[in-house]
Amino acid sequence: MTAQLAEPMLRPKTIAIYGASDDPKKNTGRPQRYLDAHGFQGTVYPINPNRERVQGRRAFKAIADIPDQVDHALILVPQSAVLMAIKDCAAAGVKVATIYTDGFAEAGVAGQREQQQVMAVAKQAGMRVIGPNSIGIVNFGSALTLSAIASLEGVDIKAGSTAVVSQSGSLIGSIMSRGSARGLGFSTLVSVGNEADLSVADIVDLLVDEPETQTILLFLEAISDPVKLGQAVRRAHAADKPVVAYKLGRSSVGRDMAVAHTGAVAGSHAAAEAFFRHHGIRRVNMFETLFEIVPLLQYSAPTSGKRVAVLTTTGGGAAIVVDRLGEAGIEITNPPQSVRDAAAHHGITLGQGPLIDLTMAGVRKGVYQDVLEAALRAPDIDLVLAVVGSSAQHHAELAVDGIVRAGSTNRPLAVFLTPEAPEALSLLRDSGIAAFRTPEGCADAITTLLCTPAPTQMPAGLEVGRSAQVCDEGSTKSTTFDEVSSRRFLESRGVGTHSYALISETEMGIPSNMTFPLAPRRPRFCAEYPAR
Repeated sequence: MTAQLAEPMLRPKTIAIYGASDDPKKNTGRPQRYLDAHGFQGTVYPINPNRERVQGRRAFKAIADIPDQVDHALILVPQSAVLMAIKDCAAAGVKVATIYTDGFAEAGVAGQREQQQVMAVAKQAGMRVIGPNSIGIVNFGSALTLSAIASLEGVDIKAGSTAVVSQSGSLIGSIMSRGSARGLGFSTLVSVGNEADLSVADIVDLLVDEPETQTILLFLEAISDPVKLGQAVRRAHAADKPVVAYKLGRSSVGRDMAVAHTGAVAGSHAAAEAFFRHHGIRRVNMFETLFEIVPLLQYSAPTSGKRVAVLTTTGGGAAIVVDRLGEAGIEITNPPQSVRDAAAHHGITLGQGPLIDLTMAGVRKGVYQDVLEAALRAPDIDLVLAVVGSSAQHHAELAVDGIVRAGSTNRPLAVFLTPEAPEALSLLRDSGIAAFRTPEGCADAITTLLCTPAPTQMPAGLEVGRSAQVCDEGSTKSTTFDEVSSRRFLESRGVGTHSYALISETEMGIPSNMTFPLAPRRPRFCAEYPAR
């Protein structure tokens, strides 16, 4: 499925834009302008029944009038016209349609019915759909900028190996702009909208097979298809492509907003956390970490070790990060003898505490590099955190030169610059070194890297994505899963459950070994059996 979908979705040769505007400043005019500005080499067909030409191109009244097979259609028409547009696309054999228009499932019951009608037409024709309520799709490898996102106004966005899949359209632009400002390059960005057809899981599964993509970032409001997403993420893990997620819904307010935004059901924070850990998804707590963590992910193999060595010229700056790491259970390890020897070679005697504090002597040429290299080579250290003080702001090259030279080892290295030092940050990021503006973001990234376990091995005989069957004792006839049979099935596989009892309709007694409070099956039990 992914091979058949990838070409028309990411590398279409022909594009139709339904509802294309001649005004390049309007949302409905931006996609055509972006395609031209970013150098798309395919053919673009604007569809606008009220104009002969749109932004210099011949316009067509309907997709049936286009003298070519259309691979991908972008639907920009009002909500009331989307169904007809999808019917036209289906009749013309369009392979993929991206629906920008909103007002569907996220708008209530009526919108849900409209969405179902649209999807019924698409499904019957075998056409795949992104959206509705999607701000579009970008693939820098093919110069595909099929989107209305304002961040595409800059034509110098760096292409790279990081893909983004988002349930929020506007956040695609935020990640693109913020990531670009930090030197991050992108391969593909997809706004899935309401996920009426293609889901986050489908896109992740497709991206696993894209050679340009090496890291996958997710912005989630809900986990819409946990079984399929789990399978896709495990494929990504097997391909050594780490998946990082930032998810809303830590609070009831956040979950309510997710429902209002895309019509999704956000689920509980605890359930999401368990899901991420089970499948080895690296969940970050801060939005900024989502894109700042990427350079650290070249060391993506999960490790059981949580030993961090902290090298610094500013004890206070290091302490801010260390405090956060301590909250997460990260061990700040004492410097090994090899590190002490490297410092002593430059006349520095390290204290007895865990910090490798070089004081101001560390800014002398060669000192920081030699001690850092010793720490990066030490076998009993899992990650090195380098903290640089005010010299990073006023002597950027001198301050980070030693870090750049030492950072080519095979050990994870994170750098926190205590002052506002954009030049030093750029020098580090251009060298592929993970550098952080804030202590909170730095600690979040380190914790995510060291504390995310590998995907949990699935129990033997249990196939993900397939429903299990339960048989009555002495019978070969399968029964459906009610609550009791579900519990028996779980218990037979070592999954603990709460104590329970099955009481018939005519039986009113509760077993004497059961105590209140209870979780009754029917509300009337609450009235008939008040808490003792």
